[in-house]
This record gives sequence, structure tokens and C-alpha cells, in this order.
Amino acid sequence: MPDPIVNRLQAWTLMTRGVHEVAKVVSRTYGPRGGKVMVEKGGSVLVTTDGAALTRESQLGGSLSLGATLVRSAAIRTEEEVGDGTSTTVLLTSALLRALGKLACDSTWDPVQTVREIREAHDIAESEIRSLSIDADQKSLNRVAMMASHEDPLIAEKVVEAVLAVGEGGSVVISPYEGTGIVSE
Repeated sequence: MPDPIVNRLQAWTLMTRGVHEVAKVVSRTYGPRGGKVMVEKGGSVLVTTDGAALTRESQLGGSLSLGATLVRSAAIRTEEEVGDGTSTTVLLTSALLRALGKLACDSTWDPVQTVREIREAHDIAESEIRSLSIDADQKSLNRVAMMASHEDPLIAEKVVEAVLAVGEGGSVVISPYEGTGIVSE
């Protein structure tokens, strides 16, 4: 059995390996044309393109579990607060840890200062993104809904109807329905 006491660099390495393993799986499903991935769930096999489902089901054992648990918690929190973005959270976390890897090896590295700098960069990026944003018209909503629904026109139409019905500050929740068809409430 490995020694449970590890130094800073060993802990960093173990944590990041777990995060990167989850990111490798989730990255295969990312984007409007993401592929399908199979994962074991409760003794059966789940085939999905849903990065959120993959993140929730990622059960890495041993030394990889710390990083997997960390990134899973962050992704679930994102989903709870925003309703989407789990795959993006996993992939950004992995990329950030990869970029910070060189710093973690340096004994003079100040993680608190790095967090300050990341927050400053976040504020700048958010401001820039907001300045570039445009209002979504029905045509662009249709295009996004078609990609998100894997080119299913009926689902895309219902999603656009729901988005337009709730308006700019509203929220649309898609969930399984007992019965047939698509229901909008």
C-alpha cells in the first residue's frame, strides 16, 4: 500500500491526473458534434453524448479519485447554478491545472496571488465577452437548438418556443416525461 503522506508536488500530480482522466472522457462528447461514449452505470452500460452524465458517473479509484472528485464537484456546482456548462468546467479545470503545473513545482509559488490574477483575468474576459455579445434572434436560436438537439427539428422547435416564452431572464428546464411526445408547460 502506498504511503498516505505525500509532499506538495506528489499531491499536485495525483490530483491533476484524476482531473485529466475525467477531462479525456468528457472531451470526446464536447461541442455540437461531440461523439458518444459508453460508461458503466449500475451494472449496465450507458451510451451518451452528455458530458454532465459522464462527469457524474466518473468513478476513478485509488490515487486518481481526489482529482476526479474535485472536478466532479466543480462541474455539479456549475450545473446547479447555471443549468449547463459541466463539460466546459471539466475541460477548463484540466487546462488550468495543466498551465499551473510548472508553477506548482516552484517552492516560491504563491497560490493566493495566482488566484487574484485569475480573478482579474476573469473580470477582463467577462467584460470583453459582454461587449461582443449580440441579441439572439429566432434564426440564431433555431440554429443553436438544432445543433443541441442533434438535428431533431421537433425538439429544436419546442426548445425555441420555450426560450421565447420565458424571455431573457427566464430559464428552461428539460426533463424526462412519462408518456409520448414533447410537452411544454
